[in-house]
Amino acid sequence: MLFRASVFLWVSAGFLSLPETSEACPSDDFPVPCHLVFRNVCFDFVEESKTWFKARSSCERRGGELLKVIMQFLSQTVIGDVSVSNCTFMKLNPLKFIKSDCNKRRGFLCTHRT
Repeated sequence: MLFRASVFLWVSAGFLSLPETSEACPSDDFPVPCHLVFRNVCFDFVEESKTWFKARSSCERRGGELLKVIMQFLSQTVIGDVSVSNCTFMKLNPLKFIKSDCNKRRGFLCTHRT
């Protein structure tokens, strides 16, 4: 199954080939479909375009949060303070991290602990 993804860290301008929805992730109000589960984290790819701030709110309403940089060296060297003019997203094809205006609308990836 192909998903147009944008990770915020958004994933922008790329496609990921992922297995079918695997299981429901727990949430306070309703189960959220998992597109991928890895190390007890559910990854919910959202194709609807939103600004970084609206994407964060959307994930929080679903009981999750935007994908965060897990590897410490990336968070120290690539990711800076989030401001209107400085958000970081991950672009596929080729894979790289790019700083961008936080008001730019992109798809996003919510994460949920299983």
